[in-house]
Amino acid sequence: MDKDDENVKHFNPNGLLRTGICFGFRQIVIGTLLRVQFPSNASNEALHLAVTYADRFIWTQETNPLGYGSMAHGALWLAVKVLTPETPVTCPLMEAMTSGYLTVEEIEEWAEYLRLNLGPDLHYPTPHSYLDKFLKESCDLPAYHIKLIIRVCHYLLDLGLMEHDLGRRPAYLRCAGMIYFLRRLLRFTGHVLGGSPSQHEYTALSYWPLELERCSGCKEDENLKEVASTYGRLLEETKKYQQQCAQSPLVFMPIVEKYLDRVYGGVAAHPLVTDFELEKVMCPNEEE
Repeated sequence: MDKDDENVKHFNPNGLLRTGICFGFRQIVIGTLLRVQFPSNASNEALHLAVTYADRFIWTQETNPLGYGSMAHGALWLAVKVLTPETPVTCPLMEAMTSGYLTVEEIEEWAEYLRLNLGPDLHYPTPHSYLDKFLKESCDLPAYHIKLIIRVCHYLLDLGLMEHDLGRRPAYLRCAGMIYFLRRLLRFTGHVLGGSPSQHEYTALSYWPLELERCSGCKEDENLKEVASTYGRLLEETKKYQQQCAQSPLVFMPIVEKYLDRVYGGVAAHPLVTDFELEKVMCPNEEE
């Protein structure tokens, strides 16, 4: 976790604007990465590592806004090569990334440029680095719901990519905050898995048990709650898709479509993540 804390020291809230890139354009580019990552079976961890590379580069370097998308695709290729060095250039991911205006040479050039600027150790922590460990400490979550819970975790973490400000938080805190929100969500919306709103399996679920506090190093403080609220707000935005609202934030569409796929059991349409009231889930006056 020390390296995790060290990495976020480079966070620059003005990095995007200094380069002439707006937050909305960053979201669009991340959406394009999602559209090539998912069908090519590149890992979710590679996607998150790529966004970490792209953000870190922008925090420390200036780049032409017109090259931002190319740089991000180079970051995804670099992430895949860091995690799975044996991946050949003739793979489904590279085929997907070069189906438009980008060439293999351009993507590889950006990947090498990022490697030289961000190295030497490119194994940056992401929330996925901690997910399995934190879930193993969640012994009070029943095994027969764990597949659903893991899918919701992946969904929430991908939504978190769209929030640039989360980059100032270390990956372990982002993962912990996501799980904290999920536990509150289960407590207030768990009746959709069986029971009634007043009496169901998760009615008395602890928000943040001691085992998770020890494992994550995160206390149930304002930092944890702020991160959790961010994930909750992002999930709240996706409800507009289910309601077919004209004001739906289209930048989230690649994530929603990914998690509507049968690979993830259509979890984006599951009532656990659509039939909730954020104010109740994150109510500060609720006593355990």
